[in-house]
Amino acid sequence: APASKAFTAFAIEADNQGLIRGRKEWNMGQRASDTRGITFEDMRVPAANVLGKEGDGFKIA
Repeated sequence: APASKAFTAFAIEADNQGLIRGRKEWNMGQRASDTRGITFEDMRVPAANVLGKEGDGFKIA
């Protein structure tokens, strides 16, 4: 697939078992919101949680 179709957007609950939060990063000038890496491990996303169409993640972001 072309890069423009490489990502799909979805929403999940914060307490989902497959969601692993990384350490909080300290960014200069951006203290209003947390920045941290996230990892998805053995997680399934229900079709109802997909935002837009599959492959349209860049358009949604």
